[in-house]
Amino acid sequence: MRITPKALPGDRFSDRQGIDVQQACRTLGVSQAGCYAWKDRPDPPTAAAADLAGEIADVHKASRDTYGALRITAELSLRPRRPGRA
Repeated sequence: MRITPKALPGDRFSDRQGIDVQQACRTLGVSQAGCYAWKDRPDPPTAAAADLAGEIADVHKASRDTYGALRITAELSLRPRRPGRA
């Protein structure tokens, strides 16, 4: 079996994507239980940071590049997800 890029970290793979999980786990030297536990974990903070960076860029662009850090923080605080340091 050839493991496709979808089977690599960052693209949480599943048996629904046509990957033989048992063989993939054997090839990678991990247990199936560990594989499914990894698959069900939340995304790493880097994904959340990338989302936040995109929101910051959107707010800055919507302000016609006039808002600075304080105004962007104020704008983001009005949204359901509050800004903060990870």
